[in-house]
Amino acid sequence: MNRDVPLVVGVAGKCCAGKDLVADWLRQRHWREINVDHLGHRALEARRDAVVAAFGAQILREDGAIDRSKLGPIVFSSAKRLRELEAIVHPWMREEVRRETEAFRRTAPEKRSRGLVINAALLFHMGMDTLCDSVILVRAPLAARLLRAIRRDGFHPGRILFRLRTQRRLETQAHSSPADIITVDNRGTPQALYRCLEEVPQLQ
Repeated sequence: MNRDVPLVVGVAGKCCAGKDLVADWLRQRHWREINVDHLGHRALEARRDAVVAAFGAQILREDGAIDRSKLGPIVFSSAKRLRELEAIVHPWMREEVRRETEAFRRTAPEKRSRGLVINAALLFHMGMDTLCDSVILVRAPLAARLLRAIRRDGFHPGRILFRLRTQRRLETQAHSSPADIITVDNRGTPQALYRCLEEVPQLQ
């Protein structure tokens, strides 16, 4: 899938590595984004009955919608429960991304944006890298990611480390991907990251 000018680019990286910064940079250059985290919210609505059957009515708000603040602590404290949730919502999410990606590729060049970016922490885990021509793999040291997570979400370090452990196979998955992997470093400031992106030939 190696292409000089990629049409569909995935953005992957561990928790708080800087995926959203890369996606923002691409959007400013007229790329269209599929934010898979946001798609996950829709998946909870679409698969509501199955999620409630698996995790109980205690995860619901008074209006009957799923309360992610109640579901989150359950799935992010148990690998088994996280796998249960993924088995329910990931197939729906993969199909939505595949459908949108194929529709984008079919669109005439003069009617579409510069390219499509699939922003997904679990891009490789969910098999969505196979939809991409290239994947930007964002890296940052563990200490920097922990500090960003605490500042951004106020999570307890133990909960953050659990989330990071669920992503420990990301590098291995990237090595076996059919997509062209572009690695960028985000150990410093956003401006330093942007300068790094400006030097990637495939994105110019």
